[in-house]
Amino acid sequence: IFPFCKYEDISVEYENTKKGYKLLNSYKKRLNEIFDDDNAVKIGKTATEGYYLMAPPKKASVIKKEIPELEIKINKSVCKIFDGNIRKASKRLYL
Repeated sequence: IFPFCKYEDISVEYENTKKGYKLLNSYKKRLNEIFDDDNAVKIGKTATEGYYLMAPPKKASVIKKEIPELEIKINKSVCKIFDGNIRKASKRLYL
């Protein structure tokens, strides 16, 4: 829509968005490799929590064991996965 680098502020936001998605996808890929399943972990978002990774609750114990620094919130239907870098990426994606 806009020529790249013609509007500096738009180009900066575009690059920040790309970096945010790249970071979320790298975490997603790393966790999916642990489970040997490309669909085990997905990217989700809510208005209050922003972007996060999500997995079935049964996989939470494996995630905690493999990557203990991740913050995990579990409810009946989904396990939400956060950490400082995921939260930073989420802020990049919310303009």
